Amino acid sequence: MRTPPRGAFRFTDASTAVTPVAPVITAPGVPTGLTAAAGKHPGTVRLSWTAPASTGGSQRLGYVVQYSTDSGTTWTTVMQKFEEPRASIAFLNSGKSYLFRVAAVNKSGQSAFTDPSSAVTPSTVGRTSRSMASRAWLAGLLDPPGV
Repeated sequence: MRTPPRGAFRFTDASTAVTPVAPVITAPGVPTGLTAAAGKHPGTVRLSWTAPASTGGSQRLGYVVQYSTDSGTTWTTVMQKFEEPRASIAFLNSGKSYLFRVAAVNKSGQSAFTDPSSAVTPSTVGRTSRSMASRAWLAGLLDPPGV
């Protein structure tokens, strides 16, 4: 048998055909450990949870957050993307009670929602910087000092 020239290919017997298999991605598992607490600023709530044990085979995972003001009869989706297992929800009605729930999402689908959080009421009073207080006073939203 003659040796092929350098850089040439040498063919051997045919091997068994291999069919590539795409990884199977399914919806992720349900997040756990949801907690909700009033935030530092008026009208805010801080949420945290634990990522699901199963990502469904996906490397990217996001979360959907919903809230209810009627003890869970109806739910409203927060129109914000969350990529970490925590969130700060703003522009809520201070003094009103809220329930929250979270679902995990990947490119295949969405998990079921967590059980609702305990009811949380955003604070009506939060930290106010001097500059915020000064602007509010100048805008006529606060009484001048001593009045």
